[in-house]
Amino acid sequence: MRLLNSLVLGFYLLSRELLLSRSDVLASPGILKRSPPPSPTAGHHLTPAQEALVKDAQKKGVKMDAASLMNIWKISHIIEGVATDILFLEEGNEKAGMKHIWGRHSKEFTQKGISEGEIPHLMEQATTGGSPVAFQGKNKGRPIFKTSHNGQALFVAISIGSNGFVVGANPCSKPEACAAD
Repeated sequence: MRLLNSLVLGFYLLSRELLLSRSDVLASPGILKRSPPPSPTAGHHLTPAQEALVKDAQKKGVKMDAASLMNIWKISHIIEGVATDILFLEEGNEKAGMKHIWGRHSKEFTQKGISEGEIPHLMEQATTGGSPVAFQGKNKGRPIFKTSHNGQALFVAISIGSNGFVVGANPCSKPEACAAD
């Protein structure tokens, strides 16, 4: 049984890396063909492609805690206020990162059917395949991205630092409802 589990895990990791390295895995804007990965221990299950992104970001002077990375990915379009094409989510603390996101908005995400383990993938999905449709807050605060989750449209507001660090995020019922927050 252990051998079978090891083979399944190895196949999963290999297929995930192949999908992450291909830009043609998008079925249509906002909808990915791949399913979300299981929630790994932060920083310990980075693929070689993700490790290369860490090195690339660090070469560009981006400071990050590679040991606490939950996810790191590359975007192909400009997001206003973000000075890099590499985005990342760290475990963080109560003020920023995954702990902040889940600590402040777990109830809202859970109501949308999104578990804590799905958040790192959702951040990537929204910023790579989703469409920015509005802004939450004053003076173009958090961009609100339209994406999908389990076949349903989903709007999620995501704060991203100029260095690519995902500071915060929250789901919205519709962009107009979030824009005034």
